[in-house]
Amino acid sequence: MNWVRNVGVMAVVLFANTAFAGTVRLSTADGKSLSAVSYGAGEKGVLLIHDAKRDATDWKNFADRLSANGFSVLAVDLRGHGGSKAAAAPLGDADWLLMVDDIDAGAAWLSAKGATSVSVVGAALGANLALNAASDNASITNVVMLSPSLNINGVKVGAAITAYGDRPLMLVADKGDAISAKASTLLEAKAAGPKRLDLVDGGGSGHRLLNTVASLEPTLVGWLNGAYGEGMGLARPDRTLETGDAQDIETTGTKYEDR
Repeated sequence: MNWVRNVGVMAVVLFANTAFAGTVRLSTADGKSLSAVSYGAGEKGVLLIHDAKRDATDWKNFADRLSANGFSVLAVDLRGHGGSKAAAAPLGDADWLLMVDDIDAGAAWLSAKGATSVSVVGAALGANLALNAASDNASITNVVMLSPSLNINGVKVGAAITAYGDRPLMLVADKGDAISAKASTLLEAKAAGPKRLDLVDGGGSGHRLLNTVASLEPTLVGWLNGAYGEGMGLARPDRTLETGDAQDIETTGTKYEDR
């Protein structure tokens, strides 16, 4: 199992007290200082990762719901975004890939706070980053990808889905978002552990799916609580897309190819 590999993460600098609410600062392995917002307390940690050109405030309502359900939650401003803009401004091509360090720092903060497991929920770019971070970080036990793509700003998922191994993976995409729906279908086919794919009729993408699909928030809470049982996700006859070749996992233009 590839996922048992661990990574060294620089010690996280905490600027919040043990009330576990409000703004904290994180220090990444490559020396960046990031802003994040924590909610609630509990043994189950959830890390929330936003899309490009967004910030941690996207997750406010969902974070409140998670904390009310006993989760310890941390919503991170990725470098170059929100309160972390000074960490990389302007963003260069290399910065997108380095954002996996931002996720590692958030996961380390949750573990230091007492979380015995860490799940990561990512939106679009955040989804791709979440899978890449988890592929090298054994402390991340569960990933939820909202509107992933095969390649976002150079952050690809082909090698990451294999390295992720047999940990749980949930994927959500709008049926009308052909790129994300195709990527989600391919990723689900290649996932080795407990998995769920929801292709929804919501007309949204990323964190906005939480606003347009009423059933999604409680479904995610259940998944993050370990509800991986049979019958989760779409029934196979309801699928509107072919699975395709599970090896065809990256894309350049309209051609899918494995990295």
